Amino acid sequence: MKKLLAILMALMLVMVSAFALAGGVDPDVNSPEEQDLQNLNEEDPKKKDPNSEQPATSPNSGSADSYLPEKENEDEFSNKEKVSESNPLNNEANVTVTLKKAINVEGYENTGAAPAQYITFTAAVPEQDYVTNNSVDVAKKDVPVVTFSDVNLAKGETTGDITITIPAAYPAVGVYHYDVTENIYTDSTKKTEGVAGTTAATNLKLTITVIQDQTDGSKKIAGVALRQSEIKTDEIENLFESGALDITKTVTGNMGDRTKPFTFTLTFNSEKPVNSDISKKGTGSFEGSLTGNGWTKNEITVTLKHGETIEFDNIPAGVTYSVTEQLANDDPYKLKSSSGTSGTIENGTKASASFTNDRTETIDTGVTLETTAYMLIMALTVAGFAMMVIRRRKEY
Repeated sequence: MKKLLAILMALMLVMVSAFALAGGVDPDVNSPEEQDLQNLNEEDPKKKDPNSEQPATSPNSGSADSYLPEKENEDEFSNKEKVSESNPLNNEANVTVTLKKAINVEGYENTGAAPAQYITFTAAVPEQDYVTNNSVDVAKKDVPVVTFSDVNLAKGETTGDITITIPAAYPAVGVYHYDVTENIYTDSTKKTEGVAGTTAATNLKLTITVIQDQTDGSKKIAGVALRQSEIKTDEIENLFESGALDITKTVTGNMGDRTKPFTFTLTFNSEKPVNSDISKKGTGSFEGSLTGNGWTKNEITVTLKHGETIEFDNIPAGVTYSVTEQLANDDPYKLKSSSGTSGTIENGTKASASFTNDRTETIDTGVTLETTAYMLIMALTVAGFAMMVIRRRKEY
């Protein structure tokens, strides 16, 4: 009997073991659905139990620990990436973009030449709407600083390169906006702002588009665009405006010596420093400097004779001028008339100053030219009478 019970017990153990080996129930799994989810998670750890604890999503939280909205599409799983200062743009290095700086030179009869100038740019984050198309709030202080290279143009140069450096530190996808300001200086010391005849470009806007790559989940700069007055461009353009001035001398009068030189003082004044060279053509001569070296007042001496005209070109628009003739009070050459002796140089035009001097004297002959004819008649009459008297004496 004991042997029979032992055999039965052994058979039961064999059956239980065989049942377990054939796929019996795992005591740690409560249901077939949970077993399937466990197997799925082992195959793809990205797919989570819907009942498990998840961090809260708050697209408008604006905190450094906020999350981008989750997507249902499995291909966009990377959009769950956390946005924080420790997780910057995934570009490995800063992005650089090169634009052009151009000076469009205008002047009287196209005689203008560009001045020397040192140009800088500043990109500022506006107070509002500095990022659009974003899924999470981005604080203004977290918008990266974009820098522009300076442009140093020598006299006569009209083009230069601008390099924009964009840091790899954007906190979220979106379109980032910057207001760009241009400043013009006389030189690299940047002590004096402004150059006569030039005006800094205005209404400059920079936009940078940051996207999330659908392949590797990284954030990347997809586009950089610069607009000047709402027009997209890869060239920031400035104008240099200039004009011309001529001075003419005329001498009249019976004692007016047309070979005599007359002297004038020509004075230029400018609110902005003049960095462009003024050129001279025509007749006449001058003493002084026409070099643009940052002056705001410049005096030169001009010498002209009758019929001569001296012309000065490439004078920056906005510069004022005055011309004064140097005549002593007792000078016999009196200023008869003048015009255009002062004014403001305008772009593309020529101002004209003219001076007419007269020297007329009364000629001392003792007999005026008006009585000469009568005196001649009287002389002939007397001569005729004398001849008649002589003839009659001979007859007698």
